[in-house]
Amino acid sequence: YGEKTIITKVGEKQDEKAFLGYEFSKSRGHEGIKMLPEGTKLYDESDQFNSEKANYYVYSAFLKSYPDIEEALQENIESIDTHELVNFRKLPFEKSLNLNANVRINFDTTFPKERLKNSHDIIKGITYDKNNQVYRETSNAILTADNITLENNLEIVKKVYLDEDFVANARAKLSERDIFICLSSGSRKHVGKVAYIQENLPYYAGGFMGIIRENEQGKKNNTILSKYIYSLLTMPSVREYMSKICTGANIKT
Repeated sequence: YGEKTIITKVGEKQDEKAFLGYEFSKSRGHEGIKMLPEGTKLYDESDQFNSEKANYYVYSAFLKSYPDIEEALQENIESIDTHELVNFRKLPFEKSLNLNANVRINFDTTFPKERLKNSHDIIKGITYDKNNQVYRETSNAILTADNITLENNLEIVKKVYLDEDFVANARAKLSERDIFICLSSGSRKHVGKVAYIQENLPYYAGGFMGIIRENEQGKKNNTILSKYIYSLLTMPSVREYMSKICTGANIKT
């Protein structure tokens, strides 16, 4: 207790290469690691205390020192209280660190806080076999994550059609005041993106998607507006939180 853990993140694609200072070459005759001329942000061979390199912050942590992180490295290095990475609720207790153990997000608000499940349900999208998919228009039209932009707007660019005989869950059809949300994806940046549905639509949420919808108790009490929840879910801090907690074999980057 009282100690901190330094977490280093390399980033994605070009950002990853720029941070590491190398890439893997698959060119014939030149296979293997290829060092980049700009150098690496991991370490400085001649100066272990170079504050522009990641190893400085790791080394400093072993010396019980936690200096401010240089602006150029703030996207890559994070200093977290170690006890925040330990799950104290799990029995039997495990002496292990979990980067997502106690990830929390708080909202500064003058309104009383309510559990979302008290006013809204989360409805999972429709799953189907490839045999059910057809390449002609039918009344069973499915919307995938491609139809929600990274700016959290609904832009219908891709519809998947299922056979007319397919019996779809009526609750999974998008309705006015629904929040259409991406629950799973091959990329972290897409998980958690949302769109607010302005009117009833003739489309169903797809398998990796979901719907946050006001339930009967929510309608009765009228305590939390769906548009307010949508506004919270579009905050940059919430998207960052989603990226941190999403894990699984289907997450590639």
